[in-house]
Amino acid sequence: MAVYERTYRPYAGPTTAERTRFLVIPRYGLRSVLASRLITLFFAASFLPSLVGMILIYLAHNATLLATIGIDVSGIELIGPAFFARILTIQGLGLGFVLMMIVGPGLISADVGHNALPLYFARPFSRFEYVAGKITVLAVLLSAVTWVPGLLMWGLKAVLAGPTWTFQNLRSALAIFVGSWVWIVVIGLVTLAISASARRKLTAMAYLFAVFVLMPVLGTMLIEGLGLRIGWMLHLMAMVRRTWEALFGIEPSVDASLSVAWITLIVACAVSIAVLARKVRAYEIFR
Repeated sequence: MAVYERTYRPYAGPTTAERTRFLVIPRYGLRSVLASRLITLFFAASFLPSLVGMILIYLAHNATLLATIGIDVSGIELIGPAFFARILTIQGLGLGFVLMMIVGPGLISADVGHNALPLYFARPFSRFEYVAGKITVLAVLLSAVTWVPGLLMWGLKAVLAGPTWTFQNLRSALAIFVGSWVWIVVIGLVTLAISASARRKLTAMAYLFAVFVLMPVLGTMLIEGLGLRIGWMLHLMAMVRRTWEALFGIEPSVDASLSVAWITLIVACAVSIAVLARKVRAYEIFR
């Protein structure tokens, strides 16, 4: 065919539905994350606390059998809200945070540093869909180490303990699910806001470390040194843990009111959304 006879022909193949188009981003994002053997190994190791919890639950309901072979498991019979809250804290605030430190900082900073945002938004992607796709990567990873194994533990206990225990402890199941999503939303938005503000992954990691580790140190100095209760608002993890303890109905481990905890988390999310709205755009204005 001669060159002058070639005419433009629009794409006529299958297209992705508009509602699920943003899932293209997490699909490739998760593939890239799990391509690293080190991250995959750490991700698999994050399930160990839940595995230990399931073993303890099983042993608690087989005490008679184990007593016949000389193993005393009477001390692990106390499995309730505090038990599930402790496992959730280890996996979510501990291992989950380390996982976010590894994965989160590079999600947007790489696109910003390489000026790739105009390429994204030249396609049928809105800024909301772009951010939703990025935060879905974090939500999937954190869900896998928080509420999913947490509800599996609770379900195992419910099956072994019977319907009476199940109905009496429905609050724990709800606390595991709601509490996990509180942490996922907070750390997801804060991590993406920090990632969008930095052009390098190492810089974003340093900012994230400062927000979740160094700021609480400053908050402690304000509380203990100057007696300023506002210092609790610098403890994002402590405020998340305070909301979890309220959801589980257990004694609080920090001397901060529940209202202060919720206000702190809401403010953190609002500031993160404002930063994302400012930084995630197809162009940058230099003044």
